[in-house]
Amino acid sequence: MKKIHLIPVLILGLFISCKDSSNPISPSIPSNSTPVGLIEYEEQLREEVKNHPSINAPIIEQHQVKNIEAFLKLSHVSAVFSYQYTYYGDGKIKSISGDNRLLEEFIYKDNKLMGSQTFLLNKEGLAQSIDGNDITKFFYKDGYLLRTNVKGDFKYTYSENGNLLKATKGNESLNYIYTAYPNTIRQEILKIQEFSHSIRDFYLGRYSTNLIKEIKYNDLTVMTFDYEFDNLKRVTKIIMNGTTPLTSSSSNNISLGPPANIEYILSY
Repeated sequence: MKKIHLIPVLILGLFISCKDSSNPISPSIPSNSTPVGLIEYEEQLREEVKNHPSINAPIIEQHQVKNIEAFLKLSHVSAVFSYQYTYYGDGKIKSISGDNRLLEEFIYKDNKLMGSQTFLLNKEGLAQSIDGNDITKFFYKDGYLLRTNVKGDFKYTYSENGNLLKATKGNESLNYIYTAYPNTIRQEILKIQEFSHSIRDFYLGRYSTNLIKEIKYNDLTVMTFDYEFDNLKRVTKIIMNGTTPLTSSSSNNISLGPPANIEYILSY
């Protein structure tokens, strides 16, 4: 899935080099699956959703970030990025530009969200599938994305108050710790490669209730977050510090990416 609200678009880790949650899925199915096997797998996912505890979270008003300046430092490399956002009257993201060049435009029409991919939406505005792809499907609990039926995708677990607690693959997991600050920037980091602050719309589900403080790979801290606010309590700066990750190997299901420091300056 591709990806700060982080809509459909998520400002990605290295922005351009990282995936964007708005294009999160590749159309594949569990290995060795037949159509019958896929149906059985989807029944398993529906059972997982049914058994996940109910999520009773407050609605958090989302601020409309108009511009983001990102300052990236990777070991011996540094870079600066600039992103601009426009919005529809109902608060949905209309377009994303980078350095004054249009990167993505989103059009909502006839229960569809049309952008780099076209998502088919249900009456709540949540993506159910990808237009032209009869395989990939999305599964939600109380408006929160729990699973897709794509091979190798994460299994997500949420707290009762709506914070993403775990993103699990096999016996590995990303574990999330939160601040007491409300998440007013649509922040959701579903994969560690998307370590840049992500901005996406509601079409992939509701966002965690609070801003992230720390992400762990199993028990190892791999990223920490600090925030600054203006007198209207809006987030004006995000500082993300990536620690040295474990050496990846063929046995790792979760890719951690390189350690990095990213500073985001947000304006409204």
